[in-house]
Amino acid sequence: MAAKRRGKKRDPRLKRAGVSGFNKPKRTPGHPKKSHIVVAKVGTKVKTIRFGQQGAKNGREAEGWRKHSYEA
Repeated sequence: MAAKRRGKKRDPRLKRAGVSGFNKPKRTPGHPKKSHIVVAKVGTKVKTIRFGQQGAKNGREAEGWRKHSYEA
């Protein structure tokens, strides 16, 4: 049986962004420009932030990246 929340309602910005909670990033592969979204919260201040370049490489795709980082 699922526990019911009492008192505070879930923030509608979380549902709109499709994230599970504040300060938890999520990939957005369907967005035309940005690759991730996060609903950031500091104290009572809440902002929705989109970041990252869609399709950017992170350097790990290069063949042998682990071997080269391990070798002296």
